[in-house]
Amino acid sequence: MKFIPKSTLQTGFENGRAGRERAGEPAGLVFTYSTISATLSKNGEKIMISGLKMIALTVSMTALMATGTQSLAHADELKLDSVFTDHMVLQSGAPIVLSGQAGAGAQISVTISDTSGSARADADGNWTTSLTAMDVGGPYEISVSSDLGASTTVKDVLIGDVWMCSGQSNMEFNTARSMNGGGVGGANDASIRFLQVSHGTSPVPLRNLTNDKDVWAVSTPDNTGGFSAVCYMFARELKNSGVVPKDLPLGLIHSSWGGSQIEAWISADALHELGGRETELAALALYASDPEKAGIAYSKSWQNWWESKNASDVTPWESGDDKTGWAATPAAMSDWRSWGYDDLSNHLGMVWFKTSVELSEADIKNGMAELALGSIDEVDMAWVNGKFVGGMFGWGTNRNYDFPEGILHAGTNTVVVNVLNTWGQGGMIGPNEAMNITLSSGKNISLAEGWHYQKVPNTIGSAPNPPWESINGLSGLHNAMLAPLDNLALKGALWYQGESNAGRAGAYEGLLNALSSDWRNMFGADLPIIVHQLPNFGGMRAEPYESGWARVRDAQRRVADADANTETVVLIDAGDKRDIHPADKAVVGRRTAVAVHSLVYGGNKAATGPQPVSANRKGKSVIVKFTDIAGDLVAMSHNSPISFELCDANGCSYADAKIEGTNVTLSTKSKRKATHVRHCWGDAPVCNLYDSEGPLPVSSFELTVE
Repeated sequence: MKFIPKSTLQTGFENGRAGRERAGEPAGLVFTYSTISATLSKNGEKIMISGLKMIALTVSMTALMATGTQSLAHADELKLDSVFTDHMVLQSGAPIVLSGQAGAGAQISVTISDTSGSARADADGNWTTSLTAMDVGGPYEISVSSDLGASTTVKDVLIGDVWMCSGQSNMEFNTARSMNGGGVGGANDASIRFLQVSHGTSPVPLRNLTNDKDVWAVSTPDNTGGFSAVCYMFARELKNSGVVPKDLPLGLIHSSWGGSQIEAWISADALHELGGRETELAALALYASDPEKAGIAYSKSWQNWWESKNASDVTPWESGDDKTGWAATPAAMSDWRSWGYDDLSNHLGMVWFKTSVELSEADIKNGMAELALGSIDEVDMAWVNGKFVGGMFGWGTNRNYDFPEGILHAGTNTVVVNVLNTWGQGGMIGPNEAMNITLSSGKNISLAEGWHYQKVPNTIGSAPNPPWESINGLSGLHNAMLAPLDNLALKGALWYQGESNAGRAGAYEGLLNALSSDWRNMFGADLPIIVHQLPNFGGMRAEPYESGWARVRDAQRRVADADANTETVVLIDAGDKRDIHPADKAVVGRRTAVAVHSLVYGGNKAATGPQPVSANRKGKSVIVKFTDIAGDLVAMSHNSPISFELCDANGCSYADAKIEGTNVTLSTKSKRKATHVRHCWGDAPVCNLYDSEGPLPVSSFELTVE
């Protein structure tokens, strides 16, 4: 039997880069030429290539079935798709679309209370039906039966409001880790239900979630602690503040992955429409149909990239046992920043590693071997005797790469590994006893000793990522973690992401618009979307400077300003300049509830904070106009606003500011004619302009001076 790998299962819960919680170890299949054997794979995503020939690819057995394209083995089987489980919440006031699998051609009947529908399974056994909208209520049962005698039931189903919460680590940050434990002890509420979506990635959209343990659960202290703090605290605040009735069922779907870029959450169709990524999207499509060919192309592109950046005639992976220019590592492998070496103590970037082992003629006679490198953080590329054997992404996950006969030889054999680390601990973490070459005979050749390293200057830039990589690729998280939700109706969606795109902030506005369009194609044309602006994080500077974090915030503001169904949550004063994951998520939940009240449940628009409208020149001054002010504009802890800048083509300078009603008048001693205004522009700026009744701050923005 030949399997076509479609997806890699990623389990576990990653709460961001600080205090990392490691992913689990799903069972998978290893593809080696035409032979298939069972294995365990850590955190998936292997690119297993020998020389320039892919020989293995890890894929979960669960994910192989998740596409929903396979017919069921028995005609009398019947099931609903994976998002329909006991304890779920369905959206009130919207058609209820149900889908599943049955025997090919089976006639399906579905009933919820006095509402019913029918469908016929297609040749692959897939079926879909739509029921008329229902009012708030429950609990109900979803009863499904087929004319082939099969039946199934989903119990304890409520009809209420369903919210999806997505993004990266600040959305993923769980309730138990939040300040004061997030009030988990009082989380017994049968009207709040959770669906936690496991990490997963796929080059094609999936019909079912990749982990069959992803089921709906009733809110209790036991399961709330591991759920998204922002998502839970927002729902709790909706009820506690009276925005919605206490007994309104709320279904919360959390689908996030720490460190992910926005491109991973956008469908390939939407990225095609946005433009500019045709080569990468073509590679992703090739990977879906022919992973071997795609892997060959990627390994070549990585090696070509390195050679284009370095003038040396000998590449590190082809340098053999020559250790000229290489320094010895400590005896015990660990985070390179902990070694006490001056050149690595603060290094974020690439480091090469190398070691050698001696093998006999007898050692190499028995075909394939496996290279085990222990735990690596976060992206590696590995060669044996100059032949590329594998590479993958993972925060501290084990690396194990099979390679075929012909790579090892009698005598000295060299293993070379390139490791990229962009945050926190990094490198070859070990432990040393986990590092070895296992021959097909079962003999282990230790790689615990003799490692040397070579630091790579950061001026080299970034290597190309494979577009099928999970958090740094294209569309993979959309395909595995959002596409299976497609049949669900939502009341709205929350989005908290942008940190991983701050280095490319200029493209963020277009990407966020593409994400919004994607979600509205899936969940409804008028879907309300709440965008959480980036909080303050990082160093403070005395002079104006360009900030990717500020530019992402401004892009988020611009998208919301142009879209009547999008609102922002300003968090410029809710962060921690020393911690990218501020622990006070209660304030985020409160402000999110205020924004949702305004956008969805008929609350006061001004309650979301002052918004800049225009900047106009008046003599030697510039007048910035604001709207959506609750009360008055006020300057906190000073007699006037700070953090305003007037800019032209030659740079920016701080401006004096004065509040005049709903306007702020800016002036400067500079004789240059300002072309645009910036406010609160920095990674962690000090900003003091608020409204009086919130009080809510004015966040980062840039306006052209008219």
